[in-house]
Amino acid sequence: IWQLLLQTEVHSELPTVSVLYCFNKMALKVVLNGLLFEEEAAPPPPTPPPVVSIIRRVCVDSVMLPQSVKSTFQFEIQLFSSVDVQLLGGSHAIVENRCEIIQPDGSTIKAPQGRITLKGNEMRGDVISLIDTTSDTLYKVTLIAMMPYTNYLKQSVSYGPLPISNYISFSARIPCDALPAQCTISDSLSVTHSTEEKWTNVKGTLLPVENFSVKWTFPKKETITTVRGTEIAAPSKPSKPDSQEKALVVTSGQDYLHTIGGGMCATTLYQHYTVLNGSVSTFVLELDSNHGSRLRDSDSRIETSPRMKIISVTGKNLSNWDYSKSMLTLQMEQAVQGVLHFYILIELELVGSSCLLSPSKLKPIGTSRNKGNIAIQACPGIEVKDTEVLRATKVNEDELPETYEVHDNIYHSFKFLSSANHLVLEIIKHDDVNVLIASAERARYTITHTGEFLFYHLAYEIQNSECQFLRVEIPPKAKIWSAVVAGDPVKPSMDEEHILLPLIKFNEEVFVVELMFAIRNVLPTSSAEEVLSVTIPKIDIPISRLFVKLYAPQTNVYSQWSGGLEECDSDDEFDIKHISREEKKRQKRERKTEQEWMYCLQQEEEDDDDSGDEGDQNSGGVALGLKPLKLGTQVFRNGRYFCLMKLVVPARASLVISCKTRKGEEDTLRTLSGEKARHRMEEGCCSLM
Repeated sequence: IWQLLLQTEVHSELPTVSVLYCFNKMALKVVLNGLLFEEEAAPPPPTPPPVVSIIRRVCVDSVMLPQSVKSTFQFEIQLFSSVDVQLLGGSHAIVENRCEIIQPDGSTIKAPQGRITLKGNEMRGDVISLIDTTSDTLYKVTLIAMMPYTNYLKQSVSYGPLPISNYISFSARIPCDALPAQCTISDSLSVTHSTEEKWTNVKGTLLPVENFSVKWTFPKKETITTVRGTEIAAPSKPSKPDSQEKALVVTSGQDYLHTIGGGMCATTLYQHYTVLNGSVSTFVLELDSNHGSRLRDSDSRIETSPRMKIISVTGKNLSNWDYSKSMLTLQMEQAVQGVLHFYILIELELVGSSCLLSPSKLKPIGTSRNKGNIAIQACPGIEVKDTEVLRATKVNEDELPETYEVHDNIYHSFKFLSSANHLVLEIIKHDDVNVLIASAERARYTITHTGEFLFYHLAYEIQNSECQFLRVEIPPKAKIWSAVVAGDPVKPSMDEEHILLPLIKFNEEVFVVELMFAIRNVLPTSSAEEVLSVTIPKIDIPISRLFVKLYAPQTNVYSQWSGGLEECDSDDEFDIKHISREEKKRQKRERKTEQEWMYCLQQEEEDDDDSGDEGDQNSGGVALGLKPLKLGTQVFRNGRYFCLMKLVVPARASLVISCKTRKGEEDTLRTLSGEKARHRMEEGCCSLM
């Protein structure tokens, strides 16, 4: 007895401890007054959090439909404050929800609007948000959801996760033909069956668990045989237990698209899984160790993973993915079944522009079958040859599935029926050549000589795909009046030798670029012959057809023309589309007379002569860094004119028209070639539209 007393634990916080022992059917009561020794008082236990809700009961009522299960969940919840309550998780689709308040007499009334809110949560399932206004309120929340079957026979359903409650009741209606279904419920306390017409009713009571499953089978019909006039029921084969159900089957399908260019191989993988006889929550793919690239003239083995990157992985119900140690792991939000699709982007850096390549390949782990397709794309200037093909068959492009219909320029395509396929490609990068990225289909130059000045109106029909500026070389002292691109005034810029006009990037459409400028050029006023030279401005793109219309004063005589341009008899070819006409909404601009423009130009020339530089940039009606006016297309067209043309003017080609001229008039004029003269007179005064 004293040994038992010495082993007894004495608590300092209790002044008197009573210990009751039973030994040899005798009771001994020992009372210890005081404390045997002093100890420090133990800290008080932490205060538990307040209880905000209690789920009293969960009732589940299901109807087994041909393609899915329609389940009605009823939760009796007692609230002590406003709270978010997790009610239902797993694979389901809620089609209806409602909330009622249970009265003390057991009747229910509809909860006021705004009292219940259903929220989706990717990690925890469906969460119901209840707003409590009165303490000790008892709610009845009803959720109607559609749920999938968990096996291919459609004879099994999983429920949960459910909230922990005091009581769970389950009922179900299972369709049957002649014989009733035999149902089993996991974690059940009791199960009862009853039969109606073509239905089996099941009711059960379960322990307070978070997850449970329901399975049912149908007994086989007995075979009736007749022996000597007596009907005998043949014994039926025993049904397989649940442990002998069909094994889980996972198959894989892969569609690869390899795009080669820019020093890398970009791989797009459409990964498909089909899960039967169960569900899977994790998928694993292994990187093939034979992938990579090496130089064509090198005997070293193909380089591997350091040059490969997995850019992204997307898919429905995908929770997370991780790539490490040549293994790609796909983690789902929950166990899934059926057909699954993933979209994987991979980049493999090449060791050189010309090399041998084994494209990236991911082998699915744990699948019973893997088949798929491979398609090869290449950027312009890259040639691809298949030098080694193992366990794959080359096919035509039209034999590929619909996944590849949106892709063009597929040069090689293959089919494979095993993950052991291997492909080696020879990549050859050819040198690029200079190509035409901008050209002027037609150019029209209208040049007017007033006797003291030369006025240029240049118009181009341009087709452009990549060029940013049109560079025009004009005389150094020329004064720019207007610059227009596609009908809108633009602000020109300049480099050391050229005027830069911004272009529009149109691959197929043609737009018009216009430039107007003037330069001082005085005609001779004496009867002695002098040479008149007119320079054709150079541009940095070729011209298919060039038209020049040159106006000259009728007070002079012109002879011995030269310059390489041919005479053009028709004026119709000088018209360029979409040139020179203001839109109606812009036609109200103020127009200047010829005398005003002449005064402005003379003032600029005087400023240049006085100062020797450009002078004040804001004087004479000009300004620096602003958009110019959009002037009309007609310039000072006074006197006789000459029509000239030339086919195919190369880029930056120099053209100069020159002739001999003197003061006076003659009845007969020489032509451009020195033969018969042609001159025309235009009626009307000079105008600037």
